[in-house]
Amino acid sequence: MKFIAVLVATACLVSGIQAADTLLDFVTGNITVQLNTLNANVLTFNTSLTAGDSQVRQAFNSWNSALKNGVVAIQNRFQSYPTLSSSGLASVLSTLGSVSYNPLATDPSLSSLNSTVQSAAQQTISQLTMAVQNMTSQPLGIFSASCLLKYGLALTAKPISLSRFGECLTNETARLAIVAQNVSSAYASSATFAQSLFSLSSICTVPTVAQLTTSGASPYTPSTQCIQAYLSDMSQIPTYVMFADSARWSQTGLIYSRVQRCATFVQADIQDSINRVQNSFGTCLSTGK
Repeated sequence: MKFIAVLVATACLVSGIQAADTLLDFVTGNITVQLNTLNANVLTFNTSLTAGDSQVRQAFNSWNSALKNGVVAIQNRFQSYPTLSSSGLASVLSTLGSVSYNPLATDPSLSSLNSTVQSAAQQTISQLTMAVQNMTSQPLGIFSASCLLKYGLALTAKPISLSRFGECLTNETARLAIVAQNVSSAYASSATFAQSLFSLSSICTVPTVAQLTTSGASPYTPSTQCIQAYLSDMSQIPTYVMFADSARWSQTGLIYSRVQRCATFVQADIQDSINRVQNSFGTCLSTGK
């Protein structure tokens, strides 16, 4: 009788050890698979970001070209009048030439999203690994193997899934497209506004070159005060990039907030689920259920 009890205990010990090793291998392999899914989601998000960047960059280039052409046209119109100083226009052109496009990927909010999600995922992996260690380090008993199998599998099924973190990013890909469209539209609107400013130059009286070159005293002189005031306003042209680009900041900030909250909530939900599995496993070791 004692021999049979020892034999049963030995069998339970062996099966328990095998179950523990199997659980560790299975959870480790599952983490790798889920991380691959998460990385694929990150790639999808980054692809959407690149596509949005391409759209906005094209809008920026069109904006910059339109403003340069407009300034050059005004410069050409006034260059025949030596009494007028158009040095400010040269400065405007120089500034427009140095204005650079800021890619969406370098946005402080968007550039930190990947690390935010990956950090939450890595913390969850640590919590999951610790749970496996706790479960496999329990004293082996008659129910160890069956309990490890039952509740060990629960550690690899939803809601305990690292791929859920990737959904925090993919849920925002549509929003990225909207942000790109809005920023592109803002550049187009800024260029239209600049064209309106260019057309205001017609308000100022400007004589023709033929009228200026007539012999004797000429009654034809440019409206100096009007034109100088106009040229002064032209110095604000390069700042239009800030008005256009500001369309992105509030929107990218909202994307960051949503992804951050999503990652925090997913991490908390998975942690709660891991705790429930461990509690149920502890009960199972005593009751077999």
